[in-house]
Amino acid sequence: MLRTWFISLFCLTLFCIMLIITLQSHGQVKSSTENIQYLVQKRADLKRWDNEHRSAQLEIKNWNDLRKKVIEAKIEPKKWQVYPVNIQDTFDLHEAERILRILSNSSSKENNFLFSPEYIRVMPVVISQEGSGGSQSAVEMQVQGKMMTMRDESF
Repeated sequence: MLRTWFISLFCLTLFCIMLIITLQSHGQVKSSTENIQYLVQKRADLKRWDNEHRSAQLEIKNWNDLRKKVIEAKIEPKKWQVYPVNIQDTFDLHEAERILRILSNSSSKENNFLFSPEYIRVMPVVISQEGSGGSQSAVEMQVQGKMMTMRDESF
């Protein structure tokens, strides 16, 4: 009888020890899981910051390249003359084409100017002619921006 009590007491003690070890292991696993989640989040943040840093470096490089080209071309901001452009009217198709061609900077090399747009809106409209009963195609234009040209140094 005494022997069964010792075996029972031994099994109960062993069970309690195993229960304590299991609870401690569970706490360590939970803590490790939280640590892993934190480290994964930190890694994702660092990758995002690295990508942002790389794109910022690329943008800085592009600006520095542009700055070098401006210096090589001897273009100085104080030598630019800026004229505001504000067009709001309805034009026939030929006039609208001429204005858009001028503003497209395609002819700016010959004329030594640059157009910097801020807002452009071009809408086709139909103008009815009351007396003849016909209609004419036109373009309603709203253009805002700056026309820039180099100042003539000869004056």
